Amino acid sequence: MAIANSACRGDWHLTEPSWMRMTLLWKAVFPEVFEWCSQMMLITGPETPSKEAIGKKILDFNGAKRLLYPPSIRSPKVEVD
Repeated sequence: MAIANSACRGDWHLTEPSWMRMTLLWKAVFPEVFEWCSQMMLITGPETPSKEAIGKKILDFNGAKRLLYPPSIRSPKVEVD
């Protein structure tokens, strides 16, 4: 929904969810730490399914998706101005 709304407004850039902008700063200041954290959260072992990744478990635990992702991502409706 946010992508469609942004395109309809003619925006050049979209960062959704907005807290992702901060990760660009972290990556610029601490690239090795950022890379290590990304690997720990997203990559599983060779015999382990991707559903067992730590990041996936954290999002599924107690509905963290509702806190981390805004309603504009979770909603199937497209707003037209």
